[in-house]
Amino acid sequence: MFALRRRFGQTRWARALRRRQRSRLRVPRAQPPDPALLRTFPGDDALPPELRDDRLLADALAWAERRGQRSREPVTTARPRTSQPRRIANVLFVSHTDFSGNSAWHVLAIATELREHGLSPTIAIPDDLETAGEAGDPGFPIVGLDRVLAEGAPFPDGRAPDLVHAFTPRELVREATSAVVAGTDRPYVIHLEDNDAAILSAELGGASVDELARLPAAVLDPLVGRSRVHPLRGRRFVERAAGASVVAGRLLELVPPGMPSAVVKPGFDPAVLDPERGRADVRADLGLDDDEFAIAYTGSVHTANAADVRTLYAAVAALRGDGHRVVLIKTGWDGPEAAELPQLVRGIRNLGHVARSFIPSLLGAADALVQPGVPGDFDDYRFPAKLPDFLASGRPVILPRANIGLELRDGDDALLLERGTTEELSRAILRLRDDPGLAEAVGRRGREFALRELRWSKSADGVRALYEQVGGLEPRVLARRALEVDPPVKIVAVVSEQPGAAEAREARGHGIYGFCREPRAAVEPPAAPSTAYDLDTTMHERLATPLPAHDWFRSLAFPAAAELREAYELWLRKLVLQTIARAGAQEPLIYVVPGEDRAAWLAATRSAVVEGVREFYSSQGLDVSRRVLERAFGLE
Repeated sequence: MFALRRRFGQTRWARALRRRQRSRLRVPRAQPPDPALLRTFPGDDALPPELRDDRLLADALAWAERRGQRSREPVTTARPRTSQPRRIANVLFVSHTDFSGNSAWHVLAIATELREHGLSPTIAIPDDLETAGEAGDPGFPIVGLDRVLAEGAPFPDGRAPDLVHAFTPRELVREATSAVVAGTDRPYVIHLEDNDAAILSAELGGASVDELARLPAAVLDPLVGRSRVHPLRGRRFVERAAGASVVAGRLLELVPPGMPSAVVKPGFDPAVLDPERGRADVRADLGLDDDEFAIAYTGSVHTANAADVRTLYAAVAALRGDGHRVVLIKTGWDGPEAAELPQLVRGIRNLGHVARSFIPSLLGAADALVQPGVPGDFDDYRFPAKLPDFLASGRPVILPRANIGLELRDGDDALLLERGTTEELSRAILRLRDDPGLAEAVGRRGREFALRELRWSKSADGVRALYEQVGGLEPRVLARRALEVDPPVKIVAVVSEQPGAAEAREARGHGIYGFCREPRAAVEPPAAPSTAYDLDTTMHERLATPLPAHDWFRSLAFPAAAELREAYELWLRKLVLQTIARAGAQEPLIYVVPGEDRAAWLAATRSAVVEGVREFYSSQGLDVSRRVLERAFGLE
């Protein structure tokens, strides 16, 4: 057991250190766009005031604000139903943890139940595939994410999955799910376990997610990493899902309206009903005296819950300081945040990672079980994985009046914390210690609740019903780019003839997002001005004229003369700046007509797009490099 703990502990410690280092990165903050922050470009001061960047940006921002004030119909993700529902048989579960984390065990429990109902599951896990050894042989494949990406998901019938169930929208899960479903009509269902925005904010030093979402994707990517939910990509991933399962009712607030959904509460491990080892033996191994009141917390310490765990440690320290023989039994890996917790010395038995099979015996050895916390953005939107086992164990449980605590009766099924303070937690512990009759009754009724409400078979019934709803929806094919983040501005070239594959690849490398084919007469620009002055006059009219009725694009036709290419780049840059300022209100597209020397005009387009976007971020106080933006546009 302890060798296993050390191996897992080292892996988890290394990951925790990496997270800690990332959280100490300086998180850029985007200010509201301000024309006064714009950079200056040579020659701009010679233009009329209404064509200078600061004026164009101010006008575009005013337009976006007016548009944002218009009444709009609520957005819904409801999809039409099909007359020929698809049969869901092969289900690929993508877990964001290996079996050293609770999420993979939840996946295993649901997959096992679904297999009993005739479905064929496969589980894909990241990181350490060896951890699946603890799961034994479930009768279906458990594979690494790398294998799924390289070879596809294995199913006994040799077919591809009929549905992918993505356990959380975290980046590593989103990437794998996108790779499996892109270009096919197979749906995916998203599973929400936490308020990921609150976790991301905590792990990035308190930065608000709204602020993070204003950053360029390429700036945000290294801050988020693969183990967190991306504020931009994660949101789109959830919106494109065919359905959603959530562990707690409050998480339905994060599910798009009209999307099929189900509350899927975690269940308990049946082993807690009859532990392998006796209470006296385990307490002896832990060095607990008969008069010591042992409370157990079987959970890890990380950035998001460090404050809650600190409250638990402080309560134990305070009670021991007052002469009460209270001891904390703790399991789970400790992140760097644990170094800041109060030192309990003989008041704690910190076992680190232990085999899952040992947890039931450990719970039976405790006198009370504690889930510290406080109602709020973190605890309201989660269902701690340990609580079903806590309640089913028959030991009295202390937890906050949040998530599943809202369904429990204070003093009957559990003791509920209103504020989660050290003093309140200390009083609850003493209440159970001083009143064995109350402790026995609370533990008994908590077990009755778990037997009634927290069975994996009941959870799996909800999942099956969700799959049936999803199978009845009209199929749709999702392109890979539909599950990514769009570049901040899309450039679409208007051409009279369909480009060849080589030309299309070259255009994409210069930021052209697509082509629009029109009759030549429709794309011919107006009579070409004979001088640069005439050109300035023409573009003056185009940029200064009130925006067209269409909300979603600006158009630019340009003479093909080579000597006007520099002017083209100038005006396109301004057009990009003007368009991206409106990006909060619509998906911005710019239509351009390239000249005859395609390569040179495409290079000018690329430069103009990148500089126009850089100019907008400059107005937000962000100095974003060309390389970062070229990476965001996929130009590297």
